[in-house]
Amino acid sequence: IISDGFQNEINGKVKRINRKVDESTQTVKLFLEFKNVKLFEGKFVEVKIPLGVIAESQLINRSLLINDSYVYVANENKFSFSLDDLGNCEIGFSTENLSK
Repeated sequence: IISDGFQNEINGKVKRINRKVDESTQTVKLFLEFKNVKLFEGKFVEVKIPLGVIAESQLINRSLLINDSYVYVANENKFSFSLDDLGNCEIGFSTENLSK
C-alpha cells in the first residue's frame, strides 16, 4: 500500500472489499488491517493486490444468482444442474467466477 503520508510501502491484510464500484471515481472501498501503522479512516491510498488466475472457470452475471448458490450449465445442447462452488467476485464487473 502506498500513501501520501508514508515514504515506504506498507504491508497489510484485506479484510473486506465493497462489491460496488463508484462510477464517478472508478474506485472501490477496501477494509484493511495493519499492524502498528497510523493510517486514518477515509485516507486515500494506492493498493496493489496480487491475484491469481482460476483455471477452468467461467464468468456469469451476478444477477443470475437468486437465493441459492447453484446454476444450470449448458453442455452440448443440454442443461445440467450444478452445485459447484462459486468463487470470488470479479471487482467492478458484477460477475462471479464459477469453478468447474
